[in-house]
Amino acid sequence: MGRRRKRVPPKLDGRSGYEIITEMASRGHREIDIARRLGIMSLSTWARVKDRDPKALAALEAGRGVEHDRLFGKLYEKALAGDIVALLFLLKTRHGYNDRPEPAPVQAAIQINLPPALGPEDYRKLVADVKPVAVVEGEVSRDG
Repeated sequence: MGRRRKRVPPKLDGRSGYEIITEMASRGHREIDIARRLGIMSLSTWARVKDRDPKALAALEAGRGVEHDRLFGKLYEKALAGDIVALLFLLKTRHGYNDRPEPAPVQAAIQINLPPALGPEDYRKLVADVKPVAVVEGEVSRDG
């Protein structure tokens, strides 16, 4: 006989396991508490249940969505009622407001220093000292 696989119980206290997951998640319960309510005692087992049972994951996400909507609604009401902290939080998170100054852009400063141009007489001296280079069949040789 193989090990019995944990799964979401079909009924618990007259409700389906999925209903319990959704209801507890909507009230902000931690996942370990939801799992324990279902008789699943470890987070690793709960993670496997969510991986193997798409309905369990969907129930959890639905509950978290309800929780999010309730929290956002309450925060929105407080902001409209004049709660400055709630108002600033919503403006920053939902609309990109920022109360910090923009940092100055970083620019690379590259400076190339060239020597001054040679005068005509100095250039003639420089060129006169250079020996010509000849290339013969792929070899370089200096004449002179």
